Parts: sequence; C-alpha cells; structure tokens
Amino acid sequence: MGNSPQSILRLPAYAKINLSLLVGPKRPDGYHQISTIMAKVSLCDYLTFSLIPSGIELSSSEPSLPYDEGNTVFKAASMLMNLFSPPFGVKVHIEKKIPWGAGLGGGSSDAATTLMALNRLWNLNLSPRELAEIGKKVGSDVPFFFCSSAAVARGRGEKLTPLKHTLTALPLIVYPGIEVSTKWAYGAINPRLTLDETITNIAALSCKRGDVSTLAQTACNDFEAVVFEKHPALKRIVSTLREKGALFAGMSGSGSSLFGLFSGEESREKAYLWAQREGFSVWAVDWVDDGV
Repeated sequence: MGNSPQSILRLPAYAKINLSLLVGPKRPDGYHQISTIMAKVSLCDYLTFSLIPSGIELSSSEPSLPYDEGNTVFKAASMLMNLFSPPFGVKVHIEKKIPWGAGLGGGSSDAATTLMALNRLWNLNLSPRELAEIGKKVGSDVPFFFCSSAAVARGRGEKLTPLKHTLTALPLIVYPGIEVSTKWAYGAINPRLTLDETITNIAALSCKRGDVSTLAQTACNDFEAVVFEKHPALKRIVSTLREKGALFAGMSGSGSSLFGLFSGEESREKAYLWAQREGFSVWAVDWVDDGV
C-alpha cells in the first residue's frame, strides 16, 4: 500500500456462527472455560481504512456504535499505535451489516480486520500469529478471525485448533432484534463442572466429514437453556426453522441470532421468506474459506 497518507484499503470483516458451545467453570481470571466450534459465514461488515497525519478517527453507518475504547476497532488500532508508533494515524469507516451484540462476532471480526489492515498500511510486517496474539488482548474471539474457515476454540476462546469443515448444508441466519446481554447470560447460566470434550470432538469430526445429521445430534449450545427461558420467542424460531426443513438449527453465541442449515435452496428460501414475513432480519449466507 505504500507509506503515504493517500493509501486506502477496504476489507470485509466476516461474521461467525457457533455450531456448538459448551460453558465450563469460571477460571481464576474471571472468564469461563469454554469449548466451541466456530465457522465463518459471508455476512460481513466492510471497513475502509485511510492514512491521516496522526491519531485515530472513526465513523460508522451505525450511529449507536461508540467511537472510543468501547469500540473494538479503536481499541485494536490504539494498541498497535502504542506498540509501534507508526508515522501516520488512521481514519476508519465501519459499514455495519453484522448486528451489534448478536452472537455473530462482529466486533471481534472488525478488530481482527483492523489489525490486518494496519499491519499492511503501516508496514509493520507482523505475522498472522503475532497479530492474533495482540488481538487476544482486544477480545477472546479476535484470534479466531485469523483462521481460514472454522476452528475449535478452548480456554476462554483463544486456544484454537483450525478445522477444515466440508459442510455443504446452506446456512440461514435470523436475527429477531431481541437484545441478550452476554454478561447477563454468563451470570445466569449453570456452567458445567467439567467440559466433556467428547461432545466437541464428535461435533468437530462431523464438521470435517460434512455430516450434518451427526452434528445436529451431538452439538449443543449451553446458553440456550437460560436464554430460551427468558426469551421463549427465540426457542420458537429455532423450532420453526426445523419445521421449515433445517437439518440443524440453534443459537449462535449467547444470542440472539439463530441459524439453520438446509439441504437445498428451496427449503432455505421457504424459511427465509417466513422470517422476512415475521419482520426479522434474515440472511442467506455462504460458508467462508478465507483468512481475515
């Protein structure tokens, strides 16, 4: 990109869905142990980066986003700036498509994309592994977005085993606009005393083999019990996705986004039209096999 203030870079920041999510006991650092399978999908934000003489300037298509340390893009850029003192600042515009706080990893993906973009614009020559290490300090999910398509994440989400899945079932994401606080969800959940890695391992093997049937029988999201109890509408949406033909349906993260995996376009289209009629935000998406 060169080292001039005229350099401009526009990159996608992809969403993720949790195909399985187990929550274990709380760690000494206050985080819970988790074991989850995450996969990238084509719903994405677009971030445009341009060099400026100094500082960090943010703008967004979503006016409710914070423009300070409360924003993962600002936090990631600030961290790199403090570490490497680049000769220029950066202006970032966030074209927001991924719902904010919906269990789809939008903030973490935006942060990872920011690290990658500034690595190029500021000529830092950091490896993806080094960027992921920095990203870990921004948020637990940030390192995942340096994986190409999917991964098993353990620890607090930062210990990653890349996963090459062969799923061909077509994903549909439904966001009903219900706000679920991640902090509340972790406080309300009854965590497992120990994490049964057998569940994650069988689900991961099913993803590798493209076996949606076994995935549906094995995978689970531990947040569903408490979130569905508080928001029964979310449970009804999952049930309806199954009625409409989803081979596997569930909630991503701590919600409130739901997803269904369909065998073909016809059944996915029926579910899409139903969700649209209900007034929900809905996206027919593809699997992504690409780095950040």
